[in-house]
Amino acid sequence: MTITRNPVLLKNAAEDIHQCLRLAQLIANERFSREKQAKEWFASVLETLVALDFKLIEHTRKTIPYTPSDDVLKDVFNGWLPAPQAPNARFKSVATEVINVLHAPERGLYRKYSTSSHLNVTLDTDDGETLVAILFHVLCTQDPNAPKTRLRLELDHLGAVFDSMAFHTHRESVQAQLNAFANLQ
Repeated sequence: MTITRNPVLLKNAAEDIHQCLRLAQLIANERFSREKQAKEWFASVLETLVALDFKLIEHTRKTIPYTPSDDVLKDVFNGWLPAPQAPNARFKSVATEVINVLHAPERGLYRKYSTSSHLNVTLDTDDGETLVAILFHVLCTQDPNAPKTRLRLELDHLGAVFDSMAFHTHRESVQAQLNAFANLQ
Protein backbone atom coordinates (compact mmCIF):
# COMPACT_ATOMS: atom_id res chain seq x y z
CA MET A 1 0.00 0.00 0.00
CA THR A 2 1.31 3.44 -0.89
CA ILE A 3 1.30 6.20 1.74
CA THR A 4 -0.37 9.27 0.29
CA ARG A 5 -0.67 12.85 1.44
CA ASN A 6 -3.35 11.87 3.92
CA PRO A 7 -2.40 8.49 5.44
CA VAL A 8 -5.16 8.68 8.11
CA LEU A 9 -7.89 8.81 5.47
CA LEU A 10 -6.21 5.99 3.55
CA LYS A 11 -6.02 3.84 6.70
CA ASN A 12 -9.69 4.47 7.48
CA ALA A 13 -10.66 3.58 3.92
CA ALA A 14 -8.62 0.35 4.13
CA GLU A 15 -10.48 -0.60 7.32
CA ASP A 16 -13.81 0.15 5.63
CA ILE A 17 -12.83 -2.03 2.65
CA HIS A 18 -11.87 -4.89 4.98
CA GLN A 19 -15.26 -4.65 6.68
CA CYS A 20 -17.06 -4.68 3.32
CA LEU A 21 -15.04 -7.67 2.09
CA ARG A 22 -15.71 -9.55 5.33
CA LEU A 23 -19.43 -8.83 5.10
CA ALA A 24 -19.52 -9.91 1.44
CA GLN A 25 -17.88 -13.23 2.34
CA LEU A 26 -20.18 -13.82 5.32
CA ILE A 27 -23.26 -13.16 3.19
CA ALA A 28 -21.94 -15.50 0.47
CA ASN A 29 -21.20 -18.18 3.11
CA GLU A 30 -24.78 -17.91 4.34
CA ARG A 31 -26.23 -18.27 0.84
CA PHE A 32 -23.94 -20.86 -0.74
CA SER A 33 -21.53 -23.65 0.08
CA ARG A 34 -18.10 -22.45 -1.01
CA GLU A 35 -17.00 -26.03 -1.64
CA LYS A 36 -20.03 -27.14 -3.63
CA GLN A 37 -21.27 -23.86 -5.18
CA ALA A 38 -18.05 -21.90 -5.68
CA LYS A 39 -19.23 -19.96 -8.74
CA GLU A 40 -22.42 -18.85 -7.04
CA TRP A 41 -20.47 -18.04 -3.86
CA PHE A 42 -18.06 -15.74 -5.73
CA ALA A 43 -20.93 -14.12 -7.67
CA SER A 44 -22.60 -13.38 -4.32
CA VAL A 45 -19.41 -11.72 -3.04
CA LEU A 46 -19.34 -9.47 -6.11
CA GLU A 47 -23.07 -8.75 -5.83
CA THR A 48 -22.63 -7.55 -2.24
CA LEU A 49 -19.68 -5.34 -3.18
CA VAL A 50 -21.73 -3.73 -5.97
CA ALA A 51 -24.59 -3.15 -3.50
CA LEU A 52 -22.06 -1.35 -1.27
CA ASP A 53 -21.21 0.99 -4.20
CA PHE A 54 -17.93 -0.63 -5.22
CA LYS A 55 -17.20 -0.18 -8.93
CA LEU A 56 -15.99 -3.44 -10.50
CA ILE A 57 -13.34 -2.83 -13.16
CA GLU A 58 -11.24 -4.83 -15.60
CA HIS A 59 -12.92 -8.17 -14.91
CA THR A 60 -11.06 -10.93 -16.70
CA ARG A 61 -12.35 -14.51 -16.67
CA LYS A 62 -10.37 -17.36 -18.13
CA THR A 63 -10.58 -21.16 -18.09
CA ILE A 64 -7.39 -23.15 -18.36
CA PRO A 65 -7.18 -26.94 -18.77
CA TYR A 66 -4.47 -28.32 -16.51
CA THR A 67 -2.87 -31.75 -16.61
CA PRO A 68 -0.95 -32.66 -13.46
CA SER A 69 2.45 -34.05 -14.32
CA ASP A 70 5.18 -36.03 -12.70
CA ASP A 71 7.35 -32.90 -12.30
CA VAL A 72 7.10 -33.40 -8.55
CA LEU A 73 9.43 -36.40 -8.97
CA LYS A 74 12.16 -34.02 -10.16
CA ASP A 75 11.93 -32.29 -6.79
CA VAL A 76 12.35 -35.62 -5.03
CA PHE A 77 15.39 -36.53 -7.09
CA ASN A 78 16.90 -33.05 -6.65
CA GLY A 79 16.59 -33.38 -2.88
CA TRP A 80 13.78 -30.87 -2.29
CA LEU A 81 11.46 -33.52 -0.88
CA PRO A 82 12.51 -36.29 1.50
CA ALA A 83 13.14 -39.69 0.01
CA PRO A 84 10.51 -42.41 0.63
CA GLN A 85 10.77 -44.10 4.01
CA ALA A 86 10.56 -47.80 4.76
CA PRO A 87 7.00 -49.03 5.44
CA ASN A 88 5.88 -48.51 9.02
CA ALA A 89 3.33 -51.18 9.98
CA ARG A 90 2.14 -49.29 13.08
CA PHE A 91 1.50 -46.07 11.14
CA LYS A 92 -0.28 -48.01 8.39
CA SER A 93 -2.64 -49.66 10.89
CA VAL A 94 -3.44 -46.32 12.58
CA ALA A 95 -4.00 -44.62 9.21
CA THR A 96 -6.24 -47.47 8.04
CA GLU A 97 -8.29 -47.26 11.24
CA VAL A 98 -8.77 -43.49 10.86
CA ILE A 99 -9.78 -43.82 7.22
CA ASN A 100 -12.27 -46.59 8.06
CA VAL A 101 -13.84 -44.44 10.80
CA LEU A 102 -14.11 -41.46 8.48
CA HIS A 103 -15.71 -43.56 5.75
CA ALA A 104 -18.26 -45.05 8.13
CA PRO A 105 -21.71 -44.03 6.82
CA GLU A 106 -23.13 -43.51 10.30
CA ARG A 107 -20.47 -40.93 11.09
CA GLY A 108 -20.92 -38.86 7.97
CA LEU A 109 -17.65 -37.07 8.65
CA TYR A 110 -15.79 -37.80 5.47
CA ARG A 111 -16.84 -35.54 2.61
CA LYS A 112 -15.47 -35.68 -0.89
CA TYR A 113 -15.46 -32.50 -2.92
CA SER A 114 -14.50 -32.34 -6.54
CA THR A 115 -13.82 -28.60 -6.39
CA SER A 116 -11.51 -26.24 -4.62
CA SER A 117 -11.78 -22.46 -4.63
CA HIS A 118 -9.45 -19.77 -3.37
CA LEU A 119 -9.90 -16.01 -3.05
CA ASN A 120 -6.94 -13.68 -2.76
CA VAL A 121 -7.48 -9.97 -2.09
CA THR A 122 -4.79 -7.29 -2.27
CA LEU A 123 -5.30 -3.59 -1.59
CA ASP A 124 -3.62 -1.03 -3.81
CA THR A 125 -4.09 2.60 -4.78
CA ASP A 126 -5.26 3.44 -8.26
CA ASP A 127 -4.18 7.07 -8.41
CA GLY A 128 -2.37 7.47 -5.10
CA GLU A 129 -5.63 8.34 -3.33
CA THR A 130 -8.35 5.86 -4.38
CA LEU A 131 -8.13 2.41 -2.82
CA VAL A 132 -8.79 -0.60 -5.02
CA ALA A 133 -9.30 -4.17 -3.82
CA ILE A 134 -7.74 -6.50 -6.38
CA LEU A 135 -9.59 -9.81 -6.29
CA PHE A 136 -8.18 -13.03 -7.71
CA HIS A 137 -10.50 -16.05 -7.50
CA VAL A 138 -9.39 -19.51 -8.59
CA LEU A 139 -11.81 -22.39 -8.96
CA CYS A 140 -10.32 -25.82 -9.58
CA THR A 141 -12.66 -28.56 -10.79
CA GLN A 142 -12.30 -31.92 -12.46
CA ASP A 143 -12.39 -31.67 -16.22
CA PRO A 144 -15.65 -33.38 -17.26
CA ASN A 145 -13.97 -34.77 -20.40
CA ALA A 146 -11.12 -36.38 -18.45
CA PRO A 147 -12.04 -36.37 -14.75
CA LYS A 148 -9.25 -38.71 -13.66
CA THR A 149 -6.39 -37.11 -15.55
CA ARG A 150 -7.10 -33.42 -16.03
CA LEU A 151 -8.28 -30.42 -14.02
CA ARG A 152 -9.99 -27.23 -15.10
CA LEU A 153 -8.84 -23.95 -13.55
CA GLU A 154 -11.31 -21.08 -13.77
CA LEU A 155 -9.68 -17.75 -13.00
CA ASP A 156 -11.40 -14.45 -12.19
CA HIS A 157 -9.30 -11.31 -11.81
CA LEU A 158 -10.77 -7.86 -11.24
CA GLY A 159 -10.53 -4.64 -9.33
CA ALA A 160 -13.17 -3.30 -6.93
CA VAL A 161 -12.85 0.46 -6.59
CA PHE A 162 -13.93 1.74 -3.18
CA ASP A 163 -16.00 4.93 -3.07
CA SER A 164 -15.39 6.34 0.40
CA MET A 165 -17.98 9.10 -0.04
CA ALA A 166 -20.74 6.65 -0.99
CA PHE A 167 -19.74 4.29 1.83
CA HIS A 168 -20.88 6.80 4.47
CA THR A 169 -24.48 5.85 3.62
CA HIS A 170 -23.69 2.15 4.18
CA ARG A 171 -21.43 2.33 7.26
CA GLU A 172 -24.13 1.77 9.92
CA SER A 173 -25.79 -1.01 7.95
CA VAL A 174 -22.48 -2.81 7.35
CA GLN A 175 -21.58 -2.60 11.03
CA ALA A 176 -25.04 -3.82 12.09
CA GLN A 177 -24.85 -6.79 9.73
CA LEU A 178 -21.34 -7.68 10.91
CA ASN A 179 -22.56 -7.50 14.53
CA ALA A 180 -25.49 -9.77 13.66
CA PHE A 181 -23.11 -12.35 12.15
CA ALA A 182 -20.87 -12.09 15.22
CA ASN A 183 -23.82 -12.84 17.52
CA LEU A 184 -24.77 -16.05 15.69
CA GLN A 185 -24.05 -19.19 17.69
